[in-house]
Amino acid sequence: MNIIEILLSDRWLPAVIVVLSPIGAFLIDFLFTFVFKRFAGKTKTTFDDKLVSVLHSPIFYSAFFIGWMIAIQKTNNTYSGYVVSILLSFIIIIWARAIFKGFIEFIKWYGARGSNDKIFHQRMVPLFDNLGKLFIFLGCAYFVFMSWGLDVTGWLASAGIIGIVVGLAAKDTLANFFSGIFIMADAPYKENDYINLDSGERGYVSNI
Repeated sequence: MNIIEILLSDRWLPAVIVVLSPIGAFLIDFLFTFVFKRFAGKTKTTFDDKLVSVLHSPIFYSAFFIGWMIAIQKTNNTYSGYVVSILLSFIIIIWARAIFKGFIEFIKWYGARGSNDKIFHQRMVPLFDNLGKLFIFLGCAYFVFMSWGLDVTGWLASAGIIGIVVGLAAKDTLANFFSGIFIMADAPYKENDYINLDSGERGYVSNI
């Protein structure tokens, strides 16, 4: 039996994969950085450069931990499933953190543009910022639960029922909340506009 056959045997293959995982992760990260940095360098905006920097760590650690997961599964150990779930949770958290940073950079970039387009007004930026962070956190929690084999369908159904109860109890507050969102999205008014209401009140819009 030659050295290659020994290394590829069931006894030594997990150890070989563990040793080669950081090398493979480095090569994958290097290729990604090389290709996308060249692409980002051709654009005028700095957002894509920051995005490449944000994705640098999750790509490296994903390739690194996936190699470890494959090696652990090859051992057929009793606790291998738990270790794989832990590593998969780490990958999900790392990607959620990167997506969170990338989203913040996008909000900063978009806010710096001072856009006045009809779809996304400047006043909507804080709203999208908060909603985006909330969805990223909920998505991360969902996939972490899934990585441990936990069925969250029942929890989602319970959350839906609780949401209906809260919505009925605070319908006036929610109505005002969504009305405010529609006003911000539609932008029928802007600062320094003079408004004359049907009820007789009138005045200038000082702040929204």
